[in-house]
Amino acid sequence: MERPDRFIYTVELVPGRGARGKVQEEVLALAEKAARGGLVQALTVTDNPGGHPALAPDVIGLEICKMGLDPIIHFTCKDKNRNQIESILYAFDRMGIHNLLAMTGDFSPLRV
Repeated sequence: MERPDRFIYTVELVPGRGARGKVQEEVLALAEKAARGGLVQALTVTDNPGGHPALAPDVIGLEICKMGLDPIIHFTCKDKNRNQIESILYAFDRMGIHNLLAMTGDFSPLRV
């Protein structure tokens, strides 16, 4: 915003289901390329997109912080009570994650 002559690039990362695997490694590899490349100004990390369970965005976010980037964490409030929300926000602060995109979140698909 300080330089209107420069286009801002952001990349949305989807951690995927599971703690370790091909998807998580690809997400981290892309984040590392972005950190080294200098073209991408912001990385965002989704929180259970589409209402499907996935690795928590703060886990990937913390690893991105260690790469020297300040990620934007999607913070959804669905399925969380007030105490959980406050505790998670304290944890974000402790981890050094300060950029949040807060939203209600997607509702899980109904299974019959």
